[in-house]
Amino acid sequence: MDSSERYQQLGKALGLLRRHLLLDKLDGSAISPEEETYTRVRAYLVLAHAEIESFLEDRVKEVVHQANKIWKNDQKVSKPLLAILAFSGREMEKPAPSLKPAKAAQQKEWDKKLSLTERINIATRAFHEVLNNNHGIKEENLLHLLLPIGVEANDLDILWLTNMDTFGKTRGEMAHLSMFGTQYQRSPKHEYDNISLLLQGLNALDHILETFLENMDT
Repeated sequence: MDSSERYQQLGKALGLLRRHLLLDKLDGSAISPEEETYTRVRAYLVLAHAEIESFLEDRVKEVVHQANKIWKNDQKVSKPLLAILAFSGREMEKPAPSLKPAKAAQQKEWDKKLSLTERINIATRAFHEVLNNNHGIKEENLLHLLLPIGVEANDLDILWLTNMDTFGKTRGEMAHLSMFGTQYQRSPKHEYDNISLLLQGLNALDHILETFLENMDT
């Protein structure tokens, strides 16, 4: 299966960051980076993190949008839509006791109590709230983004999750370190190789999400 256009954009963006920031520093010889190399490595880590986070959020939004579109147009329940309902974290009320409320003025709100679409909208809004407030790519962030759209826990490689979690923590350290504090003792090649490994897992995830989209179109 070909990677999605959004995944290809991610690869191009990370390639540009490598060329602009790491340049010819990928020789593996830097043990104690000089100031220029140190600055480039910090910038690369922070910006690469932003590109990966944006990629994840964009792809998740795409799946959620398609799941809701299919429901509204065809009344078809997809796996992502079922997962959104299951992981919404919202307690759903029982059905109303009658089709008509005691007072006619309550009919609009009463209809919502009887509507399956309204229950779906409640769950979807709850997930969008999680998505819009996401700030990171650590394991917790990933589970909160991926499980509610139908990605199974056993589809996620544990080592990849651990590496993403470590990268998320490293990015946090890089973003808050002073130029005059303790410098990060990692070579540009190490960071480039690490991002390359993360991309392998992101590519596998991209294929899972693309399969979701293809199945919803059939």
